[in-house]
Amino acid sequence: EWDQRSAKRIVRALEAAGVDPVGDNDPYDGRLAAGFTLTYHGGSRRLHNAALEMRKDVLASEDGVAHWAALLADCLSAVQQEMAP
Repeated sequence: EWDQRSAKRIVRALEAAGVDPVGDNDPYDGRLAAGFTLTYHGGSRRLHNAALEMRKDVLASEDGVAHWAALLADCLSAVQQEMAP
């Protein structure tokens, strides 16, 4: 079975940060696109995992990269704290 605990929390954190739109397996099912890496290194070892896909235009400038790096760092840190034992 597909473990969506991390992915669902990441979606909620991005939405809470004001990112709009945030798609969950949209426009296609990410389970099909994840392929070997997530399945083998994440799922088979029961590690929390998720795949993120972003539009190229939001990363076209250094400012865009810096913005998204900071935003993702904050969101992933919040998710990690939420999931900590």
